[in-house]
Amino acid sequence: MSEQAYEQSFKVVCDKLVALAKKQGVVATPIEMGNTTILPLSQIKAGFGGGGGQGKGEGDGSNTGGKGTAIGSAGGGSIKVAPVAFIVIEGDTVTLESIDDQGGQK
Repeated sequence: MSEQAYEQSFKVVCDKLVALAKKQGVVATPIEMGNTTILPLSQIKAGFGGGGGQGKGEGDGSNTGGKGTAIGSAGGGSIKVAPVAFIVIEGDTVTLESIDDQGGQK
């Protein structure tokens, strides 16, 4: 894969992750129960990386081949959406309920 093609592929992945984060947003779909509405608030974390290279060789003495050119590239990424709090609206009362790192209420 050429460097330009690799960069283009990496850009496509990054753009899709950003679009997913924007679509989901930090506030999820409201949950309604009677006169109570709950708005889940989430934290979004994304990470990605990649690399590539090429080389020429004369072979290494194994049975895997001889002269030639090798090209390799790799990439990876992840996105994590975790709830961190809820806004609870009951009639005219609005409260914020936080969640700790272990998933319990703060």
